[in-house]
Amino acid sequence: MVVIHFMENEVTVQGMLNKVQHALGNYVSLILTDAQGNEILDSEGTRGSIYWKHNARIVLAVAENEFVESQGGKQKRSSRKEDETAGLQDIYEKIEEVILAA
Repeated sequence: MVVIHFMENEVTVQGMLNKVQHALGNYVSLILTDAQGNEILDSEGTRGSIYWKHNARIVLAVAENEFVESQGGKQKRSSRKEDETAGLQDIYEKIEEVILAA
Protein backbone atom coordinates (compact mmCIF):
# COMPACT_ATOMS: atom_id res chain seq x y z
CA MET A 1 0.00 0.00 0.00
CA VAL A 2 1.21 3.48 -0.87
CA VAL A 3 -0.21 6.60 0.72
CA ILE A 4 -0.01 9.53 -1.64
CA HIS A 5 -0.15 13.17 -0.69
CA PHE A 6 -1.25 15.47 -3.46
CA MET A 7 -1.93 19.08 -4.22
CA GLU A 8 -5.11 20.28 -5.92
CA ASN A 9 -3.33 20.83 -9.27
CA GLU A 10 -2.18 17.17 -9.32
CA VAL A 11 -5.62 15.68 -8.84
CA THR A 12 -6.33 14.02 -12.19
CA VAL A 13 -6.04 10.40 -13.25
CA GLN A 14 -2.71 11.08 -15.00
CA GLY A 15 -1.47 13.15 -12.04
CA MET A 16 -2.26 10.31 -9.65
CA LEU A 17 -0.62 7.76 -11.96
CA ASN A 18 2.52 9.90 -12.05
CA LYS A 19 2.55 10.14 -8.23
CA VAL A 20 2.14 6.35 -7.86
CA GLN A 21 4.88 5.61 -10.38
CA HIS A 22 7.22 8.06 -8.66
CA ALA A 23 6.42 6.65 -5.19
CA LEU A 24 7.12 3.11 -6.40
CA GLY A 25 10.18 4.13 -8.40
CA ASN A 26 8.68 2.12 -11.22
CA TYR A 27 7.55 3.66 -14.50
CA VAL A 28 5.65 0.69 -15.90
CA SER A 29 2.41 1.75 -17.57
CA LEU A 30 -0.34 1.59 -14.95
CA ILE A 31 -4.14 1.76 -14.89
CA LEU A 32 -6.08 3.04 -11.89
CA THR A 33 -9.07 0.93 -10.91
CA ASP A 34 -11.69 0.91 -8.21
CA ALA A 35 -12.04 -2.03 -5.80
CA GLN A 36 -14.15 -3.94 -8.37
CA GLY A 37 -11.49 -3.66 -11.08
CA ASN A 38 -13.26 -0.96 -13.11
CA GLU A 39 -10.86 1.46 -14.80
CA ILE A 40 -10.97 4.99 -13.43
CA LEU A 41 -11.05 7.25 -16.46
CA ASP A 42 -10.10 10.89 -16.64
CA SER A 43 -13.33 12.88 -16.61
CA GLU A 44 -14.82 15.95 -15.04
CA GLY A 45 -15.91 13.82 -12.09
CA THR A 46 -12.40 12.51 -11.39
CA ARG A 47 -10.68 15.91 -11.51
CA GLY A 48 -10.36 17.57 -8.15
CA SER A 49 -9.80 16.45 -4.59
CA ILE A 50 -13.46 15.75 -3.85
CA TYR A 51 -13.32 12.49 -5.81
CA TRP A 52 -9.94 11.32 -4.49
CA LYS A 53 -10.36 12.24 -0.80
CA HIS A 54 -13.46 10.11 -0.25
CA ASN A 55 -12.60 8.03 2.85
CA ALA A 56 -14.25 4.81 1.68
CA ARG A 57 -12.71 4.90 -1.82
CA ILE A 58 -10.21 2.18 -2.64
CA VAL A 59 -8.00 2.92 -5.65
CA LEU A 60 -5.71 0.28 -7.09
CA ALA A 61 -2.85 0.79 -9.53
CA VAL A 62 -2.59 -2.20 -11.85
CA ALA A 63 0.02 -2.82 -14.54
CA GLU A 64 -1.65 -2.07 -17.86
CA ASN A 65 -0.78 -5.47 -19.37
CA GLU A 66 -2.31 -7.26 -16.37
CA PHE A 67 -5.43 -5.10 -16.61
CA VAL A 68 -5.82 -5.91 -20.30
CA GLU A 69 -5.40 -9.63 -19.58
CA SER A 70 -8.02 -9.47 -16.82
CA GLN A 71 -10.43 -7.87 -19.28
CA GLY A 72 -10.10 -10.79 -21.69
CA GLY A 73 -7.43 -9.13 -23.81
CA LYS A 74 -9.64 -6.19 -24.69
CA GLN A 75 -8.38 -2.90 -23.41
CA LYS A 76 -11.13 -0.50 -22.38
CA ARG A 77 -10.66 3.03 -23.70
CA SER A 78 -13.65 5.27 -23.93
CA SER A 79 -12.40 8.36 -25.66
CA ARG A 80 -10.15 9.48 -28.47
CA LYS A 81 -8.40 11.93 -26.14
CA GLU A 82 -7.35 9.09 -23.83
CA ASP A 83 -6.06 7.11 -26.82
CA GLU A 84 -3.97 10.11 -27.86
CA THR A 85 -2.66 10.53 -24.30
CA ALA A 86 -1.69 6.85 -24.18
CA GLY A 87 0.06 7.25 -27.55
CA LEU A 88 2.00 10.24 -26.28
CA GLN A 89 3.05 8.28 -23.20
CA ASP A 90 4.44 5.55 -25.48
CA ILE A 91 6.38 8.16 -27.44
CA TYR A 92 7.82 9.66 -24.24
CA GLU A 93 8.89 6.21 -23.09
CA LYS A 94 10.63 5.50 -26.40
CA ILE A 95 12.40 8.87 -26.29
CA GLU A 96 13.51 8.11 -22.74
CA GLU A 97 14.91 4.74 -23.88
CA VAL A 98 16.87 6.40 -26.70
CA ILE A 99 18.28 9.00 -24.31
CA LEU A 100 19.30 6.34 -21.82
CA ALA A 101 20.89 4.24 -24.57
CA ALA A 102 22.92 7.24 -25.74
